[in-house]
Parts: sequence; C-alpha cells; structure tokens
Amino acid sequence: MIRYGNLVRKWMPSRMLSWILKRAAQWVLVFFLVTSATFLLSSMIPGDFFATHLLDPSIRPETVAQLRHRYSLDQPIFTQYLRWVADLLHLNLGYSLFYQRPVAPVILDAIVKTLWIGLPAFLIGSLGGIVLLDWTPGFPDRIPRRDCAWDSPWYLSGPGSGPSA
Repeated sequence: MIRYGNLVRKWMPSRMLSWILKRAAQWVLVFFLVTSATFLLSSMIPGDFFATHLLDPSIRPETVAQLRHRYSLDQPIFTQYLRWVADLLHLNLGYSLFYQRPVAPVILDAIVKTLWIGLPAFLIGSLGGIVLLDWTPGFPDRIPRRDCAWDSPWYLSGPGSGPSA
C-alpha cells in the first residue's frame, strides 16, 4: 500500500523549486529581451538630444561635445547599454533633459494622473455593467440578454460602430 502523503511531502518541494527556478529564468530572459529591444530601438533614432543644439549658432560644438561626454553619449553602444542596465537595476532612471528633473518623479506624476482618470472610469464601467446585467432579466421582452452579450464588442469598440451604424 502506497502512502501518498509521504510521497507528496518528499516530491513537492523539489518540483516547486524547479518551477520557481524555471519562472525566474524566464523572467531574466524576458527582462533581457525587453531591455535590449527598448535600448536598441531608442538608440537607432538618428541623432540625439544634443543634435539640435548644433543648429544654434550661439552654442559652440565643443559645448555639445562636453554634454555628450557628460551623459556618456560618446561611448560605444555596448558600453552605453551595460551602464543603462546597471542603472535600471539600481532603479536609477536618470535625468530628463526635456523636463530638467529626475525621471522617476516624472513617471510617478504620470502614473498618478493615469490612475486619477483610469480608476473612476473602471469603477463606473464595472458598476454600470453589473447594473445592466442585473437589470436585463427584469425586462425579457425589451432587452434580451443574448442581444446585450452579442452587442457588447460593438459598444466597446467606440461610437458609431456596430450593426446599426
């Protein structure tokens, strides 16, 4: 007679550990691919932030070269990538040349504004959907539930869409 309780206790931690290690390896691979693609695509853009400064006759080319050196834009692409990943792992998102302040507060402000708009919209939409689905069985002859379920993709796709447009 096999006692499954002991078998599970001996077998489960190793299986769980292998699953966790596999997921961690997948996470590292995805992190590498996403960061590499992001960096390479952003570095393929012609010029850099300081290229427009060269068009201004009041700014000397030596000043632009100093700025490029200060922000390591004169380094090889591979060196820039390694520095960028190291800063990213330390949660140092750098300094925004456009906003003239660190990037982390800029992103935080954007997240707060997005949540300020997105959460009420999500709650209104969810509550409205719950109310409509709760309301439709009371009027089976006016709004059949199957029509609401069929039409929902049309209503979600935007105004002027759907079979009646």
